[in-house]
Amino acid sequence: LAPFDVVAYGYASCTGWAKMLSSALKAVGVPAREVGSPCWNTAEFQGLAVDNPNVSACWAGGVSNGLSGGKFLNDHTWVEYWDNVAQDWRFTDIASS
Repeated sequence: LAPFDVVAYGYASCTGWAKMLSSALKAVGVPAREVGSPCWNTAEFQGLAVDNPNVSACWAGGVSNGLSGGKFLNDHTWVEYWDNVAQDWRFTDIASS
């Protein structure tokens, strides 16, 4: 999916929106990167990784007989951009906005 497709059709997955936003930011000189997780913070993978015994199961394809698994792992993609004032990366989730 190219950034043009998102603009032309007006919709995309979270990955499509992240590609579009990171490309737009880079085009105007703002450092940006696409960031993602194969197991978004829902269902069996909810909460902090250090507190959730199911997190390691994500890398093996999900929890057996769980709500997520196989081809569906609740993956998600978002954008981080560089903030020169704060000298730090900032999170933005355009797909959820």
